[in-house]
Amino acid sequence: MGYTEESVVASTFTDILKKLAAPALASANILLNTLVVGIENLPSSPPTVSIKTEDGKEYQFDAAVVTTPLGWLKRNLHVFDPPIPGILTKAISSISVGHLEKVYLTFPRAFWRTTTTTTPSTSTADPHAGYTNWVSPSYAGATNPHAWPQEAYDLAAFAPPHAHPTLLFYTFGAASAHIAAAVHGRPPPAQLAFLAAFFAPYVARLPGFDAADPGCAPRAALATAWRFDELAGGGSYCNFQVGLEDADVCLEALRVGCPERRVWFAGEHVAPVEEMGTVTGAYLSGEGAARRLIAALGAGEES
Repeated sequence: MGYTEESVVASTFTDILKKLAAPALASANILLNTLVVGIENLPSSPPTVSIKTEDGKEYQFDAAVVTTPLGWLKRNLHVFDPPIPGILTKAISSISVGHLEKVYLTFPRAFWRTTTTTTPSTSTADPHAGYTNWVSPSYAGATNPHAWPQEAYDLAAFAPPHAHPTLLFYTFGAASAHIAAAVHGRPPPAQLAFLAAFFAPYVARLPGFDAADPGCAPRAALATAWRFDELAGGGSYCNFQVGLEDADVCLEALRVGCPERRVWFAGEHVAPVEEMGTVTGAYLSGEGAARRLIAALGAGEES
């Protein structure tokens, strides 16, 4: 079996989402900013799914696909009436929610590259490989006394017109908790000031850095704070902690869902193992749920 190189979307998912959403936007009723507070199976044959919203309204459907984040499910199992089967409860409770957070630092130019523009260098002498890992930064005692490791991706490495003079930092564990708490709820200027100071020791070690050059100082910053997002369930995406037993049984239970109640699940936590935690995985899980739903309603065959 040959090796297939993994592809990366260099721009955004906007155009892809427009195409995928077109049928629904053209023929479906879509409610935005509407919080679901109840998913009930009415005593009918075939099963009818009643969706209750926070504003007191109720909608009835032949079937439902629940695409909420795993973290939200963990905190809101009470919305299901009757309660979902024990194996599903175990699966949702056993699979963990991670705390990976992202920080984007944008500079006037990508000074760490061999050129002074955001155009990726074609020179074999380019000193920056596109990914940097500061394994144990003991030199950042003032801002990082625990020497949390840092890693960043170079978004200037993309081909034009998608190259940006931006470094994308991935943080996790105690480091992500510290950063998210420091920026959550603060105005953008205060966020920029904190993030610029926190990541300064690592930025200073990139090639081409000059402390006296304004082009080496970040001009904008953006940081996620999923751990404070109620609808995300206080985390980013699923992971598997050491000691988890029957992970394969848990995953299969999520994929099967509750066909007897015409309720299925989709999302990155229901994806094929190799795609869990990704947008691609969430999409694939939706396809799988749709196939099962269509088969159950007698409109097609499950593949």
